[in-house]
Amino acid sequence: MKIAAIWINCPSKQIADGLAEVLIGERLIAAANCYPEIESLYVWDGELRKTVETPLLVKTRRDLFAAVATRVRQLHPYGTPSILCTDIADADPAYITWVYGQTAPAPEVS
Repeated sequence: MKIAAIWINCPSKQIADGLAEVLIGERLIAAANCYPEIESLYVWDGELRKTVETPLLVKTRRDLFAAVATRVRQLHPYGTPSILCTDIADADPAYITWVYGQTAPAPEVS
């Protein structure tokens, strides 16, 4: 049983909270942490941008990453949101079991 942490930068706390609520409600993630605002710097459309973003960290089954990323892209206001997956090498077995109990099995791919 493998789990993952997915980092998603959001333009506001309201967007981050809304994404977390939908993803938990659809059983795509088990839990979420909404962090204080950060300053992000990046190049977009050839221009250096500096924005304030709210980081959202979500925990889920590793095999649900594709479904989470698809749903985030559907709901997120950015055209290309940052959706970064980190595989968890090891975790408390009870926590892993809890994550699996809170999430739905990954959809079958045909």
